[in-house]
Amino acid sequence: MHNEEKVLVQSWTEAHLVPLSQSVRNYEQKKELCWLAVRDIKPSFSRKWRRSPPIWPPCGDELWLETRDGVCVGRVDRINNKGGVIEVIDYKSKVLLPHAEMGDDLGTYTPQLKYYAALYHAQYREWPTILKIVANGGQEIEIPFTHDECESLLKEAYTLLAKVNCTIRSASLDKRKALSSLAKPSPKTCSLCLFRPVCAPYWEGRSRAPNEDWPNDLHGTIIETGRWGKDRVYLDIAPYEGDKYVKVKVIEVSSGRHPALKREKKEVYLFSLLQYKDRPDVFAEGKYTTIYVPKH
Repeated sequence: MHNEEKVLVQSWTEAHLVPLSQSVRNYEQKKELCWLAVRDIKPSFSRKWRRSPPIWPPCGDELWLETRDGVCVGRVDRINNKGGVIEVIDYKSKVLLPHAEMGDDLGTYTPQLKYYAALYHAQYREWPTILKIVANGGQEIEIPFTHDECESLLKEAYTLLAKVNCTIRSASLDKRKALSSLAKPSPKTCSLCLFRPVCAPYWEGRSRAPNEDWPNDLHGTIIETGRWGKDRVYLDIAPYEGDKYVKVKVIEVSSGRHPALKREKKEVYLFSLLQYKDRPDVFAEGKYTTIYVPKH
């Protein structure tokens, strides 16, 4: 942990997270779970362990699956092998509705598991017995599937990859047009993406549908700054055309944490802000907030 913190301190985007014992939620619990995981995977060199036959196909956490040609790949959360009954499990961090009440929501989770099933078959030449979602709190939902629909998903993955490669190789498209033709920005797709700061299609998507539930990011011009409390500042920002707000205020900003604010530039990008529920035009700095200014 000490070595990891030494690395984080060298990064201007992550130095404020040190010490991790104060910035990570449920730190002690996660630390204990980490030790338990290490203990479980640490091989025992007892005579009994050396005699144990290997389990095949393999089971465990975070297992890598791939087609024989290595083109289509995936990492499944867990695979269990219980007396020949093979379970492919996908963990979800949130609490889900009961199976009977999920309706269309269930369809958003099933393709990934069915894709894993097709990869498993491609690699081991046998099909999983059970596909299962395990949600926060231990709720389990078994996903029905057929071999044909799983193989169809795998074929779609091959087709999509070929289409993407063809677009990339096309000499008739410039870089920006190629990106736009491949990207399908949406609030759900983009919310966890780390490439938002350099993704032009993302901002174009926001401007086309400004009232959607996009990540709390801003692109605009700083029109005023000032002190906010003892060692913080605020920024009044006029968002660029296409945003749903005419003017917003960003408060509780640690100027020392964001080198970009030291540059005398008015255009600014702010990512991963916190938004006030009762004041939607007011944002605050969060643990993962990052600020950039363009080079031009």
